[in-house]
Amino acid sequence: MPAPQRQTDDSPVACAQARTGDRAWFLVESKWEDPVWVLAPGNALEERQPVRLRWDFKLQDGRRFTDQRHAALLETSRQLVALIRSRSLSTGLPLRPSTVAQYFHTLRCLLQWMSGEGFSRFSLLDPPGLLQFQQWLRSRPLAGRSPQRAPGTLQRHLYLLAYFQRFRDELDDCLSFDPFAGSDHRQLAGAHNGLRRPWPYTPDSVTVPLVQAAIDIVTRDAPAVLRAWETYRKAVAGGRGSDHAHTGRATRALQRASAGMADADSSVRSVRELVRRTDLLYAACFVVISYLVGPRVSEILHLKAGCVQRRSAEGASEPVTVIVGAIFKRQSGYHGRAHEWVAPPAAVQAVAVLEALSAGHRAVAGREELWLRRWRGNGATEWHELEPERLEIPSTARVSIQLGRFGAWLGLTHEAGRGS
Repeated sequence: MPAPQRQTDDSPVACAQARTGDRAWFLVESKWEDPVWVLAPGNALEERQPVRLRWDFKLQDGRRFTDQRHAALLETSRQLVALIRSRSLSTGLPLRPSTVAQYFHTLRCLLQWMSGEGFSRFSLLDPPGLLQFQQWLRSRPLAGRSPQRAPGTLQRHLYLLAYFQRFRDELDDCLSFDPFAGSDHRQLAGAHNGLRRPWPYTPDSVTVPLVQAAIDIVTRDAPAVLRAWETYRKAVAGGRGSDHAHTGRATRALQRASAGMADADSSVRSVRELVRRTDLLYAACFVVISYLVGPRVSEILHLKAGCVQRRSAEGASEPVTVIVGAIFKRQSGYHGRAHEWVAPPAAVQAVAVLEALSAGHRAVAGREELWLRRWRGNGATEWHELEPERLEIPSTARVSIQLGRFGAWLGLTHEAGRGS
């Protein structure tokens, strides 16, 4: 499936589109009345798998929400989701599609409960009914988890009601009362200050060896891996045959190249070893940039070739090296907000390694992102069978799996991983 067309306007999108009267401005390859909405990607990470909202979900009576009998409720629900996409209550900016999907999930829960209780309109809900909804949420089992939802989870569900209250004049059907009169969604959820779980973190006993090993790989092991890739490419380009023949020819070339090396321990002697060490090298680059520079996962994955630059700081005796990128949290535009991070030498080296690894991918795809990878099947053929339509920026989940392999290789146990 071709990637949806990007939204590249960095201005406050909601206001601009509202003036044009296009209520479906945030949809791509779908229309307002469609049973499935495809949300226009909010950034490059969402291009491969854009957020899809299915309006034809089943209700408690077995019917679909898109059935004609629910037409009025469906229209109001669509209006609400569109308003949520357009304006965050906290910032006034459009929300990211992934965040909208969370609100859609909560709305679906509310609608399924309403179906079971016989409520056909939001305006028919009353305070006792919402208390029943809260109790229903608390008692709903979570697959593979505790039998009841935590207050923090309930908070996220109940915050949807704040959108009903704020946008009541823009909805065909809305609540007839203030759901948080005299309180707020946190109190209703049973959350109490001082009882919140601490933010996840990585203890020093894990952080220190993790970062030290990552720096060693980026600064010492990377040259051998990059040289091995040059050997590999020359070997597979020098003949024809199946993937197995390519692999055998490349392995023999790697063994010959490493035979006379002074540092035998760092040499790469097989294609399998080359793939494994490349996987570790990508993970090490991520760790170095994350811990020594500090950007979030999305900000790291959006870095582009040439992002390391020198800046002359006022009052400084020497120029400062920075990594130029973008911040996406609470930003409405596809490209986020431009930002610069001060970069130590190890982080600069990590970017240089990523530039070398991604050079072929970037040339074929005509893109500049450093983390371009084949979206499925990352063996050695990824580097000699380059297909631009199969290249993507890896998802956060995929990076997490790769970091897990890195930690396992180092013999480190996972403890409440760092929130990056």
